[in-house]
Amino acid sequence: MKAVWIIENVCGLPKHFPADGKKRYLGLRALTVGEEKILKDAGFAPAAEPVFSPEDRELFLRDYVNLIGELSSEFNSRLWWATELSSKNRFNSNLPFLLQKFLTAVRAVQREDGDTLVIAGAPWEIVPSLKKFLGHSKISCRVVMNRPWIELRLLAGWLKRILSVTRQILDNLGRWAAAQGLGSRIRRSLKDGPFYCLKTFIYDSSFDADGNYKDAFFGPLVPFLEGEGKKVLIFANILGNYAGCVKKIAACGRPVIVPMEALASPFAIVADSLRALFYHVRSRKDLRFFGQGVRDIVNNELKASYCRISPYQILHYGYTKSLLKAAKIETFALTYENNPWEKMCMTALREDSPQTKIAGYQHTVVPQASANMFISKEEEKLIPRPDVVLTVGEAPKEIIGRYSPSRTVPVHAAGALRYQYLFSLPPLPRVREKKLLLALEGIFDVYHMVNYAMGQLKGSDWQVTVRTHPVLPLDAIRHKLACRPEDLPNFRLSQGTSLKEDMERSDAVMYWGSTVALEAAWAGKPVVHFNLQSVLSYDPLFECGAFKWVVTRNDSLPAALSAIHALDEPSFAAQRDSAKQYLQSYFHPVTPDSLRKFLLR
Repeated sequence: MKAVWIIENVCGLPKHFPADGKKRYLGLRALTVGEEKILKDAGFAPAAEPVFSPEDRELFLRDYVNLIGELSSEFNSRLWWATELSSKNRFNSNLPFLLQKFLTAVRAVQREDGDTLVIAGAPWEIVPSLKKFLGHSKISCRVVMNRPWIELRLLAGWLKRILSVTRQILDNLGRWAAAQGLGSRIRRSLKDGPFYCLKTFIYDSSFDADGNYKDAFFGPLVPFLEGEGKKVLIFANILGNYAGCVKKIAACGRPVIVPMEALASPFAIVADSLRALFYHVRSRKDLRFFGQGVRDIVNNELKASYCRISPYQILHYGYTKSLLKAAKIETFALTYENNPWEKMCMTALREDSPQTKIAGYQHTVVPQASANMFISKEEEKLIPRPDVVLTVGEAPKEIIGRYSPSRTVPVHAAGALRYQYLFSLPPLPRVREKKLLLALEGIFDVYHMVNYAMGQLKGSDWQVTVRTHPVLPLDAIRHKLACRPEDLPNFRLSQGTSLKEDMERSDAVMYWGSTVALEAAWAGKPVVHFNLQSVLSYDPLFECGAFKWVVTRNDSLPAALSAIHALDEPSFAAQRDSAKQYLQSYFHPVTPDSLRKFLLR
């Protein structure tokens, strides 16, 4: 390779390139038809985009976890642990995306043997590290980027962040004011400790018609603890209608329910929110990823995200301290995904109530992309953490152990508190009516799967039911869709039917990262995973190959569905039983023995 051009916009392509030689281009974003035409008219052919092997995925995950561990050892502080970047949450940090784009560009350069390579649509954050790599490789590099426009976007992002934090401050103060009607009643109740505290979430549906409370995350644990003589305290983040839920809490006899904001100081709400706004760090370490220097990528992401700390996350520190001033907490159990708010709660507990035992409950699935659940050796020495991690079953326990090289906190398989219904879910009959259920999750990028399915099946003899997630209605992604699913004769939206009903009438269920896949396979429905070809797998069934077909944007969906139809009954039953066996190791039933593990004896 003689020269590499890094361009942000294809329209900035120089008019005069060398007339001869082998010329290739690589798009680090989806290029438009017009952009590809400009490149092809200039004599460029598309470069083969590197494909990441399973071994690459394993190494990517381990290097990423270690990279965040290096940063954590450098920035170790309460404010650092409140950042989204420190949590490694795949939905809240842009760093894995940038690292994947950087690695894609590096591998394309290493693979191509032509004279000129144009890397189009490169995120500005990766350009300095890419230039250094090319310099070390003794490859000529030219960069065409609109720097003033980048600075303008950064300024606009900062103003948007100020407005966002201001809006959150006002919203949190409003929630604090709404909860004050419970103040005196709660304080009287909190004198009757010590308590077993469950940090959880409350929805409108958390109360039945008679006003009885049923926890959405810990469910049967509440009556079990009461049966064991424990005084249960619900430390609640209200996600439903706030004023309505406060009224239901006021009318609820037991357990004691404390909205997070009820005991807080309004001055602390403002002060901590402003700390979140003005926190800033910059790494000075020689950070490596796949052997390449990536410090500039990390620092540029910190700059672009303004070290993203949400007031929602950091305020859990003050909320927990306020609770500990009012009540004696013997045991504190919380859902555990290494989110910033969890670390804020645990930091407050370690500071103000070190005798309190902390149980972290891994309450949902652990795909490979759940890097937040994995801790490096560097982090392990520093990170706020529970005394024990309890999982929904044996398979998640093994996944966590595999990607956390050393763990001093014990991990035990408990029970699937949120998935009890699976054990009473009857097997669904096999259907061969060419009906596909498209199960969307509540993540914006799921629009890629919808576009793929429409492109593959529109005008076919397959009937497709699109089932949206409650937190992401179709309107939220409609502007990204190639067309309206409702306008296609063989597509329909699921409305007014249960998930069981939708699955029952379908031949197969297609998903990207939704836990519906586990429910479908458990009930005996074949599943089709849409692989977006990100380096880390979003598939909750990434370890399970049975009863599952995988398609990418370059594959034929009708061919995969035909393969499902072609299975004879013995083969179908064998695959179904193999998947069910794996799922039974993933989700353990809730029993008195599994519930006793929460007592931390």
